Amino acid sequence: MRILPAILFSALLPAAAAQAAERPIGTTIAPGKSEEICVPMKAGETIHWRFSSDVPVAFNLHAHVDKKLVTPVRLKAATAHEGRHQATTAGPWCLMWTAPKQNQAWVQGGFATDDILR
Repeated sequence: MRILPAILFSALLPAAAAQAAERPIGTTIAPGKSEEICVPMKAGETIHWRFSSDVPVAFNLHAHVDKKLVTPVRLKAATAHEGRHQATTAGPWCLMWTAPKQNQAWVQGGFATDDILR
């Protein structure tokens, strides 16, 4: 698990500014393995993401809250997806991709939180 400082993120902005403001995603995931990026967030902050993959990957957005796993977004197999979620609790919220057992996956895209605009 990687937890990145909040200062590295920014909000999605219109058109070309959005791509420049977001934090890039670019990773190769071994067959059957997972990669996650965890972002420290305050309650009420929003995380935005977009990704594409060369093979279908499982994807979820999750947080560990009081010994419970909260997973508001869960996809079994996607080659592209974008979304946003407003954190219901403070703490790390994690974007996680899992490659299929038989193939490695190349995932690319970007993500941002809205905290940088404050």
